Amino acid sequence: MARGILEVGLEGALREPCRVRLYDTYAALVEALVDGEEELAWLPPIAYLRARRRGAVRLLSVIERGGQSRYGCVLLGRAGLVDRLDDAAGKRAAWVDPWSAAGYIVPRALVHAAGHHPGDFFSAQSFVGSYEAVLSMLRFGQAEVGGCFCRFDAEGTPVEGPWAGQEAFSILAHGGPIPGDTLCASASLASGRLEQLQLLLSSKLPPPALLVVLQATALRPPDVGAYDLFERTYADVSLARP
Repeated sequence: MARGILEVGLEGALREPCRVRLYDTYAALVEALVDGEEELAWLPPIAYLRARRRGAVRLLSVIERGGQSRYGCVLLGRAGLVDRLDDAAGKRAAWVDPWSAAGYIVPRALVHAAGHHPGDFFSAQSFVGSYEAVLSMLRFGQAEVGGCFCRFDAEGTPVEGPWAGQEAFSILAHGGPIPGDTLCASASLASGRLEQLQLLLSSKLPPPALLVVLQATALRPPDVGAYDLFERTYADVSLARP
């Protein structure tokens, strides 16, 4: 992430100096919010839900990408070897992170919905840190199955994602919707400060630098119900686990 660009974007949105700190894991970032060490955080949906369970955050705005505030996921196979979900039995899976919605949680739920136990279905599972790494693992034969984010067309067909248009991958299943990434404030902030941040970070015209680093088209007011539904839908498969 370009920390300097994010600082510039936040300073433009908040009209005050900002210092951005990067964390190695979402878990460490959530702990910092719980301890009141950070005022603001960019959290993907799973990290937001974990922080919310601990009473650590207030949801300020949702990041819209490609004109959508929700997205989906595809379970991918290495083409020619894994072209159907049943072909994935006993194969190696590559995931992004245990707290990745499209790169682990929802693909795991797709396997579960097909009648398989996600923990026993694959011969090996690994977390590789990014969608690019997942695709690389499949492309070079280091894994045969992986999860990736996607966008849907009006008919609900996956049409856009970093895997699209490449013959190396087969779509085994797709799922969603997944609510978008969030901008959150520490719940330990005073109410006046929370209201100020929410007003500034739900602006219809946020600074372009902030949108660029967030890879966003807009910041939208939050739909808390979308996160409630997502948590209920996927809790039995993965969300309940630390």
